Amino acid sequence: LKEDWDTSGYKIFANTNEVWGERIDLPGDLVYMDNYCATLGHKVNHSFVYNCTEWFFKHPRHDLIPCTKAIRDITEGEELFLHYGYDPRNCPSWYPPALEKFIEENPEIELIEAANPERLEKAETPWYVNNILNTAFL
Repeated sequence: LKEDWDTSGYKIFANTNEVWGERIDLPGDLVYMDNYCATLGHKVNHSFVYNCTEWFFKHPRHDLIPCTKAIRDITEGEELFLHYGYDPRNCPSWYPPALEKFIEENPEIELIEAANPERLEKAETPWYVNNILNTAFL
């Protein structure tokens, strides 16, 4: 089912108890921070060369909510970017030309890789794994 992206430009993911990954759309006046600032994920711009990823946080009022987590050190004044991870077959009208331009500028990257919102992320090893491995043979 294709979405009407002209009327749903401020979608954020909501992880409810019913369906993992349901999306909610911030209507009308709620796109402005004066009216809604419980979460700000809808304010982070897209880039195929991103410095943040989506993460989750247990909010005291809203329970589990999406948040933005840096995947590397961010310098002062640097803009935060997320890879939105849109399906190229069902996405806003601005996305296909942006994806095409990115692939033209980076011919070594295939479409499927460029569209992957986890492409730049490093696998994280929990702190305790290294502690266990380092102390296991003492």
